[in-house]
Amino acid sequence: MESAGEVGRAKRVGLNFLSLKGATVSIPGTLGGDGSQGVPPPRRRHPVQRWLLHLVAVLYRWAESGRARTATATWGFAQSAIVPGPDLALLIPLGLADPKRVFSFALWTTVGSIFGALAAYCIGAFAFENVGIPLLSLVGFGTDSLQHAREMFAEHTMLIVLVGSLGLVPAKVMSITAGGFGVPLLPFALVFLVGRSARYFIVAAIIRFAGARLVAWIERRVGRPLATLR
Repeated sequence: MESAGEVGRAKRVGLNFLSLKGATVSIPGTLGGDGSQGVPPPRRRHPVQRWLLHLVAVLYRWAESGRARTATATWGFAQSAIVPGPDLALLIPLGLADPKRVFSFALWTTVGSIFGALAAYCIGAFAFENVGIPLLSLVGFGTDSLQHAREMFAEHTMLIVLVGSLGLVPAKVMSITAGGFGVPLLPFALVFLVGRSARYFIVAAIIRFAGARLVAWIERRVGRPLATLR
């Protein structure tokens, strides 16, 4: 079981990972907007980003209370179903905090992700017009994109599923459209399982056998220890 300090460090790293796009960079010696020396005020985060950060913070609290596997499975499910954000937001920080358990985290992330993809598939299969298309429109997936996706699925059905499972396109988008376009459920589930397992266990292997060197490289890049990241 991770110590509170280890999970706390993982939480800081994970939330920093999620908020990178909304972060501001301060260069020592530059002037603020009012001509004074100092750090510029941070930009306001989008409500969705604030909600996402809150969700991940809750999951880290689960990990602190000894429910790290539940937390990783829950995030895997949510991220593959409908929630935006990086699917590795818990696996990487928790794995770096406790490399000996990273394969367990990868397993539970995979399990949650599969069930999340099946939930998204069902949205497409049973409520594509009323629920699936409005959800896809929220991520900028319009009529032209749907038509293009339909053509791609017709020509390269399982290849598209594999690409989505490997994270090269959003899994939720791929799963909803797969259900909506009538991709057979069993082949979909099997291919998604293979691709997702490969993705998470490769990441887990890198963390387990090269995690210390990876942390050292990140710390050199950011110029300070990961434990100080806020």
